[in-house]
Amino acid sequence: MGQRIPRSLAVVLPALSWLGLLQLGSCGAASDDSPAPSDDDGVASSDASSDRESSTAFDGSRDSSTDAPFLYGGPEGWIRWTDYSYGCGFFIPEAEQYLPEPIRWEPCPTSVNGDPLPGPAGQNCRSMVLDWAPSTTGDHITLDAVADVDENGKVYLAFGRGTGANYYRIVAEADGPVRFALYEQGRCVASRPRLNGGHFIFRTYDDAYGGSYAGGAIQGTVGELRPAVLRPPGYSKDGDPVSTDYALGPNAFVESRAADGIYTFPGASFVSWVVQPPEDEGLVYAEYQFRGDDLFWSADSSAWEYVKVWTAGAGVQTLIGYGTDRTRLAGGFGTDGIDMVWEEGSGRTDFTKKIFPVVETWTAKYTTNPEVVRATRRRVRSEYPQIPGNMHNVVGCGYAVHSVRTTSPGLGWRLIRLSDGMAWEGIEAPGDRYVYDRPLAVTCDEIFLSGFVNGRPNIARVRIDSLGPGTPAD
Repeated sequence: MGQRIPRSLAVVLPALSWLGLLQLGSCGAASDDSPAPSDDDGVASSDASSDRESSTAFDGSRDSSTDAPFLYGGPEGWIRWTDYSYGCGFFIPEAEQYLPEPIRWEPCPTSVNGDPLPGPAGQNCRSMVLDWAPSTTGDHITLDAVADVDENGKVYLAFGRGTGANYYRIVAEADGPVRFALYEQGRCVASRPRLNGGHFIFRTYDDAYGGSYAGGAIQGTVGELRPAVLRPPGYSKDGDPVSTDYALGPNAFVESRAADGIYTFPGASFVSWVVQPPEDEGLVYAEYQFRGDDLFWSADSSAWEYVKVWTAGAGVQTLIGYGTDRTRLAGGFGTDGIDMVWEEGSGRTDFTKKIFPVVETWTAKYTTNPEVVRATRRRVRSEYPQIPGNMHNVVGCGYAVHSVRTTSPGLGWRLIRLSDGMAWEGIEAPGDRYVYDRPLAVTCDEIFLSGFVNGRPNIARVRIDSLGPGTPAD
């Protein structure tokens, strides 16, 4: 995310079907004639291939430093994977039998140092068993966990397992085997996973222990042991951890850099820039998410926020928003392709703060047509006064779950049944050391959340049928 390319320099594509777009793609790395954004000025590079060839100079020559030892040996049954870079200490298993053990779950503790588990009494909560040696930071898993729910309701998780100075980056079924794993033993790090439709992307950092954020990206298919290079070493220059970020769909991905571009997946053939229209001047595009081949995101500033949509046929549109009316805001959008859910804030009089006295949850059936949304949307219930864009709704099976992040009542989650607005929540009280406040997935039976126990990250799952009567809508 950064400055957007001027509209005069934007690539304007005709309305193509996704079948036509995918026929432009390939099964390897990005084609040399595909436009590539520059981290320097946000303008498309005229010679992407030469830039990528020169970016592969990283050779791991400093991997023998004492702060990040590179032992040139992986676990038993693992082989060194050099497709990304010979100098990276990346290893992959020779066969499925060498993959890490499956995720195991145990009952959540009912209290931590006297602080009770937030949520209704009697809830059925399970958390991940953390029975391996932690990383050097003391954490067993990484903070960047993501989840995906397939068409059969099966949940997949992607995250990192720390073990001393090294990490396993894994994609696993929540109730089944690990389906992919990468072992790190060196300066290179694969993190910030993205997961969708049986595919994944990891953002790579070429010299993470040296404090550099330069790197590339790798891609793969769940169930295949060998990943592929999406972006080579040095593709992203040394800016900040999110100088390049990704959002993944079943057939495409967004690459957020100085300019945000849409590319086919797999293959990384260029499709279109995400062009910012004049009315969005000063807004930051973020929180990209695909639902099928439709792309949604937020257009955000300190003053207001919209929900945007891109389709191959109609291009960029404002799906939900109130123009320059600073008293109203729409954010926190989420969808499962059946229901769309978002928060609306209203009644603000102090424009120096993004806090709205009235916050409400709204819903509509899935559409990419702004006029249909305006005609069919309905209010679900009221919410706590907070920043609506921070609520990050995750939607599934007629439910929405989002973060609660206020000074009162605190941090945590709220689950809403969309049919009638009934709500359940688990929110920590001030001083608690036990909070799950980032929803990962919701199925017909459970919600999956990430959070902290005594300052250490973990993942929990809570059965919906154990949450009691709930709070009716108002």
